[in-house]
Amino acid sequence: MKKAEPDTVFVLAGEKDPLAVEDPYLLALLSLPPKQRRLVARQTMLLCGVVDGLDPLGALELLAKVSPFVEVNRPDG
Repeated sequence: MKKAEPDTVFVLAGEKDPLAVEDPYLLALLSLPPKQRRLVARQTMLLCGVVDGLDPLGALELLAKVSPFVEVNRPDG
């Protein structure tokens, strides 16, 4: 994946775009369709709420590592 380009709004305001990063997990999240992005964002925030000291990027990494196992064992999948 390539690096996300800074959003025009942030460029015009002279601010750093917080989403223009090189983190592969965040870039993967941004490449998802909106419905899947909301699902992953919701799961990320739930993980951050229940795991002490887990930040959003750490939660995205954790989801990426466990998702292959979850998808295989889903009762509806």
